[in-house]
Parts: sequence; structure tokens; C-alpha cells
Amino acid sequence: MIRKTTTAAIIAFCGIMLAACFQAAAAAGKDWKLEEEEDGIKSYSRVVEDSKYHAFKATTTIDATMAQIGAVLRDVPNYPEWMAKVKEAEVLKRYSPNDMNVYLILNFPWPTSDRDAVATAKTEVRGDLPGTITTTRIMDDPEVGEKDGLVRVPAMLQRYIMSFKEMKKTEITYSIFLEAGGNLPAMTVNPSLESVPHESLKNLKEFVKKEQYKNANPFNPVNMPVSEAIAESILRTRFNDPHIIETVLADVKLVETTLNGGFSEEGLKEITAAIMGEYVKTPYFKADIQPREDTELLAKLTTNREMVDEMVEDEEILELILAEGAMTGPVMDAMGLFVKNEMD
Repeated sequence: MIRKTTTAAIIAFCGIMLAACFQAAAAAGKDWKLEEEEDGIKSYSRVVEDSKYHAFKATTTIDATMAQIGAVLRDVPNYPEWMAKVKEAEVLKRYSPNDMNVYLILNFPWPTSDRDAVATAKTEVRGDLPGTITTTRIMDDPEVGEKDGLVRVPAMLQRYIMSFKEMKKTEITYSIFLEAGGNLPAMTVNPSLESVPHESLKNLKEFVKKEQYKNANPFNPVNMPVSEAIAESILRTRFNDPHIIETVLADVKLVETTLNGGFSEEGLKEITAAIMGEYVKTPYFKADIQPREDTELLAKLTTNREMVDEMVEDEEILELILAEGAMTGPVMDAMGLFVKNEMD
């Protein structure tokens, strides 16, 4: 266990300062520089304004669901198994599955002392990615004292950005900025940190295949907010009807269908067919058809399951719905004509 004391003094504003440094570097035009591409991983470096230390990141695509990778990121004690330079890792306090305080011991080569850090890790769900951003930054915790033989890291910012590509294909970017503290010069620390993102992601590609992660459920209560955000992002590429989107997000099976279909054209047709099969049951559809002259004709879709199943296999109707992005007049006309032809 970690020895606790009230005498520790950690720089409380480090996280804010580091975020400001990253923003300042971007504003100053100090872009990420591609250093190498190996093992399917692109590695970058960037100068951080007002600091002698550099920031590093790596990007790759992993053949795993976001739920699998999320399960790995939440499993803090196993960080040393795959995360480069992490010697020990422990959860100090868990506020939610994706919001916690952690303690890390970082491995630095002899004769240099190892480093440790007290940090907060939080995950933000982003529909615009679509995916998540997990940020770990130094925090102030007076109960966690400095330990003999270790140098407390004065500044650190880590970030994992996950972006959905396909159901079992996730793009992930890992970036790190670290001021090592002690007497180590930046010219010594920078080269030792440069490979950390690459090594970590290379290890993660294999580690995520372990039994305890590979069956992670994207639709359980922990992962569902992420899955819903991804589903909404996929839908908004084609649909501008809030009722259609609401219908999907209210149905776990439709969310699953949407993620399985993904962004591909064929996938979007499968999604549309599944949506229409359920949408005709909703009060939204009943309200849509009320002002029309063919209300009674279209109303048959609300009770005739066999007819609905045949309609959602009609390529022309599916393509029209995708083109219109909503239950517009042309879509209703096509559906009405389909019902009429079926009855004739």
C-alpha cells in the first residue's frame, strides 16, 4: 500500500499549465513532426512552448472494439504489462468506471532514480471523433507523500484518443508530455521518452487480445454511452431527422446494428432497413402520415409485419431514404406506392 501523509506538496496547477502549454504550442504553429512509421504505428514529436521538454505521440489502428481497449485502460494495476516505463500502477480512488485518481511509479534507467506521480484520469465521450479522450494529468493530493528513493514528477500530461473506424477496428493515439524533475536535463529525458508511445501501442495491440478483455460488451451500462455517441455520429452522416435518431438511440438492438454497419455504404443500407422496420411502429411515424391523403394506406405498415419486411428490402426505397435523410414527402410517396402495389 502507499504511505500517506499530510506533508506532501504537489504542484496543484501543473495539469492546467501543461494543457496551456499544448494549446500555446499549437497556436504558435509548432506542429507534430513525423519521426518514423514502423509496425503500423506512426510516431511524432513536438516542441512545447516555454519548456525544454518535448511532447511525443503515436497513432495506430488496432483490431479490437473500443470496449476492449476501454477495459484495458480501466485495468490500472495491469498497466506495467503493456505501458512503457510504468513500473507500478494503483487506483487511489475510483469515482466512476472512467473517472479515477491513480498512483504511478515510472521506470528510469540506473543510476537515475525512478519517478512517481499522483494523477487524475478522466474519460470524455466525444461524438465528433467519434470516440473518447482519456486524459491523465498531475493532481494535488496531500494524503500521498513523497517516497524514499523516488523523485516526484512535477509535470505530466498523458492522453489517449480513441476513434471508431469499424466495430472491431479502432484508431488510437497516445500522447505524453513529462517533466522528469530532479537534476535530469531535458536533453537526457527527451530521447528516453520518444519511444514510449510507440512501444505502448505496440504492446497494447497484443495485450488487448487477452481473455479478460476480448469479450468486453460494448452495450453494457459502462460502455453504452460511448456506443450511443458512435451510433449518433454514424447516423448524422446521412440522417437529419431527430426522430429517426431518437428511435435508434432508444433501442439497444438498433444501436448494435448501427455500429456493426459502420460508415460504409452497404452498412448504412442495412442500418436504414433496420431503422425503418422499427420506425413504422413509433408514434413519430403515425404523426408523419396524419396530414397525408394516403394515411390509411400507409397506416397498414404499422400492423402488417410481412409487408414491412418486404419494404425494407426494396433497394430504391432504402436509397431514397438515405438520399433524403428524413421522412420527407418523396419518401412517403414511395412507401405509399409500395403499399398500394402490394395490395393490388
